[in-house]
Formats: sequence, C-alpha cells, structure tokens
Amino acid sequence: MLYLVRRRNSRLKCFTYGSTFLSVVLLVCLALSPITANHYLKADIFFQAGGKGPSLFSEYGPVHVVFTCDAESPSQQRLLAAALNSVALNMREPERLVIHIFVKAEFEISLHRLLSCVLRDLKSRLNVHVAEFEVDLPIHVRYPGKAEARLRNPANYLRFFLADLLKPHEVTKVLYLDTDVIVQDDISELYDNHLVNPTSTVLAAAKRGKQISLYANFSERAVLDSGILPDTKAFNAGVLLIHLDNWRAQNITSKVRYWMQLNAKHPIYELGSQPPLLLAIGDDYERLDASWNIDGAGFKKLDKNFVSEAKIIHWTGATKGDRQEAFHRDIWLKYDSPKCFS
Repeated sequence: MLYLVRRRNSRLKCFTYGSTFLSVVLLVCLALSPITANHYLKADIFFQAGGKGPSLFSEYGPVHVVFTCDAESPSQQRLLAAALNSVALNMREPERLVIHIFVKAEFEISLHRLLSCVLRDLKSRLNVHVAEFEVDLPIHVRYPGKAEARLRNPANYLRFFLADLLKPHEVTKVLYLDTDVIVQDDISELYDNHLVNPTSTVLAAAKRGKQISLYANFSERAVLDSGILPDTKAFNAGVLLIHLDNWRAQNITSKVRYWMQLNAKHPIYELGSQPPLLLAIGDDYERLDASWNIDGAGFKKLDKNFVSEAKIIHWTGATKGDRQEAFHRDIWLKYDSPKCFS
C-alpha cells in the first residue's frame, strides 16, 4: 500500500493507493520553513519500503546517508538509483539505513516516481526521505578553457548546509555520497568506526596524493594567512562522513561561504565545490582508508587490485558509470535499474 499524507492550512488529507509490490509511507509538508536567510527546506517526503512497519535499529542506531540529485538530468537520476541500490544491497542490516535525498522543488514529482520503481525491488526495509531545497550561494567557477556547467550546479554545494537541513539531536552524524559512486561493502563499517564520540573533528575523508596547493592560489594573501601549508594533502569531498554537531559548533558553513565570497572577487581557487571545503577544513580531518573512495574511474582504467579491494568506486571525471564507454561499467551495471528508465 502507498499512503500519501498532505498537510495544508492545518487540515490533514490522506490518499491511499494500492500496490502489490511496495509498502510506502509518504509525508509531504508543504509549508515553507526557513533554514537560513538564503536556504529553505520546502518539503519532506518519507518512504518506507519493503517492510511492515517502523524499522527496529540495531544497538548501533540508524545510519544516515545523504545524496543530492540534479533530477533535471535523466543521467543523474540513473546514477542516483544505482548508488542507492549499491548502498542498500551491501548492508548487513539495511533496516538501519535512513537515506536523505535533496532535490530541486520542480523535480520532486519525477524523483518520487523513480524511487517508487527503484525501491520496489529492495526486499529489506529501507527509509528514504526526499526534501526540496533552494540554495543561494556566491558560486563563481574559474575553469579556464572549459565550460564546466556541472561545477556550477547548486546540488554540488548542498553538502555545506547539511548541518542546517538535518535536525540537531536527531542526526548527529551523516555520510554524504556523490551520486557517481558504487558502494561494494557495508557502509556501517565506515559509519560506526569513525568520528566516534568524544571527538571535536568535523569530518572524515579519504586523503588524496595531491597537495592543497593544486586547488588553492597561495599567492593570494588570504590563503597564505589561513595557516594552511601548501603541501597539506587534500581529500576528495565525494565521500564525506560529517559530524554535524561539531560542524555547527565550529561554524564550518560560514567558513566555506567566506571562501566562496572571496573567490568571487579574487582568484582564490578554480573548479567548484571542493576547494572552499578544503580551505575551511585544512588538515583537520580524520583519515578514511583509501578503499572507501577509489576515485578516478570517470577518466581512467583503475588498477585491478584497487578495484577488487575498493569499498567505494568513484567515477570522478566526465565519463560516469552509466555511459557506454565508461571504465568499469560492468561493476556499475550490477546495480542499475534499467526497467525504471525504459
């Protein structure tokens, strides 16, 4: 059964739809709730798929996972579906999962239809929340020689506002995943063993071999005065475990916004959403094992040993896993939902 509950002007309206495959609870709050002056959470949709009632979490509690999706793009929707499947199918206790998906308001209905199809095939209980978002950010992309529209997409920057979007005391820790990943292991291992209280660390990420000086302009006074050393190793922001209470306490969103505003006036960095987070965090992050973010699959063939040991494969680069010419597409196809896009 599929239940739709709408709240408008304090009146509650309920609609019921039959389904032999899916048990779903859907909650839509249409009131406009301010999160920050430039950021609004407009609706929340809740699916509970594959089960008979509320999940009973293990002793470790829920595992909160966040995706943001540019649902305007069919390719992005398909990537999201595959990533979501890979997370759920590799969890030993998938009932622990609480998936949060943020999407632009105008694409909420199409995403709802997609999830209804994708979740139908998952046999375990799975909680999925879909929320609309609006973000007003000083996005200024300096990428000479290329028109990189994807770097300007507001969905890439939503990870900076999760501490505002997700309620304090309800979600302390969250795993943010780009949609161009495939998870090959149980993410509860990552979630349960990192950023364990008591800790003041804001996030955990896989360290890259590249130095932060490749992302930030150290000839600019503000960067030099930041206290970050040019040879500090960068991290990839496509797989981030974030301690939301510490993020709030250290006001990381304001620090990221500061670098973005400065970059609109001075050549602080190129590219999109990664550099301002690197500048806001510096070297103060917990290291994840590299196997939790084996990136580069979007532009090169990875070493077979890396692929076999990868817990998360990340198609960073222009050629994502859904493309016919993609590297390691056989792995991505294991989690594809082709019938939901036919």
